[in-house]
Amino acid sequence: ASVGSTVTFTATLKDSTGANVNNGLVSFKVNGVTLKDNGKFTGSTNPLKVYVSNGEAITTITTDLSMKNVKTFTASYIGTNIYNKSASNTAKAEINLRTASLTVTSNTKTIKHGQTLTLTAKIYDTTNGGRTTNLVKYADEFVYFKVNNITLKDSKGQMLKVKIVNG
Repeated sequence: ASVGSTVTFTATLKDSTGANVNNGLVSFKVNGVTLKDNGKFTGSTNPLKVYVSNGEAITTITTDLSMKNVKTFTASYIGTNIYNKSASNTAKAEINLRTASLTVTSNTKTIKHGQTLTLTAKIYDTTNGGRTTNLVKYADEFVYFKVNNITLKDSKGQMLKVKIVNG
């Protein structure tokens, strides 16, 4: 999977006779860190607990940048008054960064002092050989421009950040 993709975790639970377990809760760990109830590693102190029904505990999360180095995940059955707690084997996982390409254009090739220069950056998600401006949403997504290797700044002297909209 790649960052921004949805990933479904499924834990299959059977009792000692091979029958499906139909109650209890499962938590999931990714690289040894427990997923929180918001489907992330941070932003909540409550672990994600998924109810077991018909022998399965299933949850789907959207991966983010904090998961880019994921290598393993495990499931832990919390246990009930009927079943003991247990832990799964370690499954391998790999979440990769997405790839992008960028093109920059301007409204003119030659400009004189006092004229308006419009720079446009077009960002494409090129993960897995595709090419789309339908980018994975990220809270702090922006571009900044450099002219002659000098970063453009706003009127307060801060780096001019331009919010990305529709690529």
